[in-house]
Amino acid sequence: MMEYNEPRPLLFVKDNCPRCERLKVLLGDKLSNVQVVNTSTSDGLAEAAMYEVIYKELPLLITFSEGDRSEERRVGK
Repeated sequence: MMEYNEPRPLLFVKDNCPRCERLKVLLGDKLSNVQVVNTSTSDGLAEAAMYEVIYKELPLLITFSEGDRSEERRVGK
């Protein structure tokens, strides 16, 4: 039987972002279940563009549900 692996939530952060750092501390061990994407890097910026969150306020969490739909949640405010 094939297992279905849901994609991990994506947490978009950037360097020198106090809210981003605070959220990572608050998440603690749960951060291992989340893929952190640093938009201060070229790879992170490309991924932010792919998910159309390049100009959104950070930190930003994207979760996935059935059918590969995504849902954005602004966090850390």
